[in-house]
Amino acid sequence: MAKMQSRHGETKMKAVEALVRLQAHLTREQADEVSARILEILESSRGAPQRSLMIRALGPLKSRLSVKPLTALVRDRTERNVHVKRRAMATLLEIGDLDGVRAVVEALTDEDVYVRQGAAFLLAGLFGEEFGFDPRATAAQNKASLEKFRAAWVKKFGRAWDE
Repeated sequence: MAKMQSRHGETKMKAVEALVRLQAHLTREQADEVSARILEILESSRGAPQRSLMIRALGPLKSRLSVKPLTALVRDRTERNVHVKRRAMATLLEIGDLDGVRAVVEALTDEDVYVRQGAAFLLAGLFGEEFGFDPRATAAQNKASLEKFRAAWVKKFGRAWDE
């Protein structure tokens, strides 16, 4: 863990990559600790490629600690890098937490067509279809598709959408 506190980006990245390779051998508490450290580094990272790699590293750890910050990133209107947002959505689906998957379903209503497109593509992989969703269409035109995605979420997690 000492390497992860280094201020050198390359050293941090190598430390993160090594820890992720060990993820199969980590306890839940250790995976949560690694996730917390990665999230700390992510918070101070500015470059999109480094941020995307940090976000990708969180997926295999499957820590619920990552869900809230990644959800906030997906919802952040000041984050203009679509690739970072798409990576965050993919990682949320990999973690598999119901709140994370809900955030990706909600991204179907994002103002950015590329975020909507990414969300639809990723959710189609999870649910097996796109339910006729068109990322270029208006919210009113996609209303039925959005309801189908929400129904698929309800079926998968056994919870009401409004909970």
